[in-house]
Amino acid sequence: MNKQKLVLVGNGMAGVRCIEEILKYGSNTFELTIFGSESHVTYNRILLSSVLQGNTSFREITIHNYDWYMKHNIALFTGETVVKIDQEKKVIKTDHDREVIYDKLILATGSLPIVPPIPGVEKEGV
Repeated sequence: MNKQKLVLVGNGMAGVRCIEEILKYGSNTFELTIFGSESHVTYNRILLSSVLQGNTSFREITIHNYDWYMKHNIALFTGETVVKIDQEKKVIKTDHDREVIYDKLILATGSLPIVPPIPGVEKEGV
């Protein structure tokens, strides 16, 4: 049986959690490829502030290291951003001119942080 090509755009907590469930229930169904704009493996973004404060190491908030991706035969591309999706041809293109064909596509790119318009927010150190 040929495996379907599943591409995940976004190597964050939500997307990787979805991949964990897919692996749990159908690990032989898909050939998995993950793209993440950041140069890191999946980490717990909620705990990032403790790393920035120096109380925790990045390794301690890592959810899955590179070995996990290899163990599950996941092609991981970090530091690479998907810039185009051709839905008709079912192909994505990255900012590194990589093109990957997919059968199924998951978009889990997260959100953009905003700074609320609160007086004083423009001050240094805020």
